[in-house]
Amino acid sequence: MTQLREAAAGGTVVMINISGWRCDALLVSEVGVNVKELPDLTQAATVERVKTYLDALREFQSSSEDPATARDVMEREIAATLEWLWESIAEPVLDALGHHRLPADDQWPRLWWCPMGPLAILPLHAAGYHSEPGHHSVLDRVISSYTPTLRALSAARSRPQPTSPGRLLLIAQPYTPGAPPLPAARLEQGFLASQFDDTQLTLLTDVDATHAGIRNKLATHAQVHAACHGHQDLHDPTSGGLLPHDWNRAGLLSVLDLAASEHAGGEFAFLSACKSATGGITIMDEAVNLAAALHYAGWRHVIGTLWSVWDADAAFITRDTYQHLVNESGLDPNRSAEALHHALRGHRERPNHRAQPSRWAPFLHIGP
Repeated sequence: MTQLREAAAGGTVVMINISGWRCDALLVSEVGVNVKELPDLTQAATVERVKTYLDALREFQSSSEDPATARDVMEREIAATLEWLWESIAEPVLDALGHHRLPADDQWPRLWWCPMGPLAILPLHAAGYHSEPGHHSVLDRVISSYTPTLRALSAARSRPQPTSPGRLLLIAQPYTPGAPPLPAARLEQGFLASQFDDTQLTLLTDVDATHAGIRNKLATHAQVHAACHGHQDLHDPTSGGLLPHDWNRAGLLSVLDLAASEHAGGEFAFLSACKSATGGITIMDEAVNLAAALHYAGWRHVIGTLWSVWDADAAFITRDTYQHLVNESGLDPNRSAEALHHALRGHRERPNHRAQPSRWAPFLHIGP
């Protein structure tokens, strides 16, 4: 038990239990475990909230006759979900931990969400009321990450880390046969090329970004940034993956492919501009998103999305995140959670973005 508590070094792991009898948050820190009862959280309400939220996402993704109306419905439903998460879970937990307001002197507390059951596909890191500035949101009180289990977090912390930063493999696919264009992927490519020199960056783009080409490069890279389309199926996560240039012939670059590389257990994976479509769910307790599946496969730090993201927003989030990640030596994956946190807060403050949580809420960090 001591080893598992040490997994929470530097913060608190919040394990949220959902059952028909009662719902609680287990607050795990290095010094012990406390229980916070969540009387406003019920199993029935959680299942209903998840269903309504997923229905709104799927309706927008499939809408062709009136996409503007579907967009409005989706934004309202995401906002309602964030407010429900705040009232039922996040605010009681943060208050119990003493995180009541915006941290002073930029000393942000760390927190790892470990949700169970259907909560695993909801954006707890973005819970709150965002219509006006204030401190009634998770983003304004703590830096959030996720972990599937305490043991997974402990394992990620204990693995040996490389002695040098290594090279970043950049997969940039603005145009993929049989898929909608992602023109902002070229913006990400240009920005990252300006941040890394030729000894720090390996580029695969267009016809070079084939299934075999990416797998070969992964054998010599423990860091990857994917500005391309992706696919996830929440009830069969191993079937998800990235779309290489030749995906119509060679198939997806799957989670299993990424796990089978020499660097299975790589240091850093950023899934940007991926169309991580929310698939159907037959068993909500077994839902796993693509980013979580990569972490299960052994990647220490993963930045990904919970649902499809806007191309231009992914480019902004990429730029702002890497500005916090890159130093003169290269990429520092250990700053991933902090870097993404500040990028999301900045992006939320852009004009009209507080009323459009789909533009920033889906991005999350998994890992230590």
